Amino acid sequence: MSDGDGLEYHTGKSVWELGLTCDVALPCATQNEIQLEGAKNLAAGGCWCVAEGANMPTTNEAVDYLKTKVDIYIPAKAANAGGVATSALEMAQNSARLFWSSEEVDEKLKRNHDEHLRYSLQDRTRL
Repeated sequence: MSDGDGLEYHTGKSVWELGLTCDVALPCATQNEIQLEGAKNLAAGGCWCVAEGANMPTTNEAVDYLKTKVDIYIPAKAANAGGVATSALEMAQNSARLFWSSEEVDEKLKRNHDEHLRYSLQDRTRL
């Protein structure tokens, strides 16, 4: 289906399944939006970096595949750490009825970010 401006809508297809070429993919919409077929298309299209902006936008099967095919894979907990991790810290703080200073929250957030960045970059030999 075309809208007359050269754009096409593909019923039942994700943008990741269309076989487009790109250097960097930023899945930022919904959970599980990149499935294995989409991951294979990204790799075949020359994508060298996937950085997740949504919470878990890539299925586990697709993540495993991408980690062997792209140079850099950054999961949501690292790429989107500001919102996701801070929310988790806030919930932990509230449930334990604790008060953390902004410096303590920043330190916990930095530790979380560093941990997830190390995880993202482990076994990267093509960097």
